[in-house]
Amino acid sequence: MNAPVPEANGNPRRTSDVIREFVASFDGTTATVSVTEIVAALRHRSYGGLILILAVVALVPGISIVGGLMIVVPAAQMMVGLPYPILPGRLGRTRLGVERLRGAVARILPIILYVERFVRPRWAWATRAPAENFIGALTIILAIVLFVPLPFTNFMPAVAMIVISLGFLERDGVIVVVGLATSVVALAMGLTAIFFGAEAVVSLLTG
Repeated sequence: MNAPVPEANGNPRRTSDVIREFVASFDGTTATVSVTEIVAALRHRSYGGLILILAVVALVPGISIVGGLMIVVPAAQMMVGLPYPILPGRLGRTRLGVERLRGAVARILPIILYVERFVRPRWAWATRAPAENFIGALTIILAIVLFVPLPFTNFMPAVAMIVISLGFLERDGVIVVVGLATSVVALAMGLTAIFFGAEAVVSLLTG
């Protein structure tokens, strides 16, 4: 994942600023945006920016499964060590509703702004390989939890991916570790939901 993009004055741009500028760039006549356009807007931020945005997409009601599927591709590429994400044509052409995207950004932006208050470059080892490869594998697992069509199973995995992505983007290994801890909570909640959901289905079928 790439480091923050510097502004003209040499200061790094915050991830929240990049996301807000990206969403604000669409005028009233733009109804949808493709994943390829998202990647182009965040091209200097590579995996970190892409996974963060796709995690935000996963919070959009009704398309968390689609968001999870889209996350698996760059996460797998990060896991095997590709320097930049390569999107298959069909995934790149996938279009997302701008208004839904704006709503998801508005929902998660307060969390991003809060985390950004504490970020600074540190614990660099946690933002490079082999840690980066491990994070790619973990992101795949979190994305799979997003596939589960049960209430409240998509929020915590998405938040975990967003926090981890912020840590990589800002080269803050401490934030990455916080994201890993959040991932443990997200996976525990997801597995619990799956267990009780499966138990309920069995009870209905054998009732």
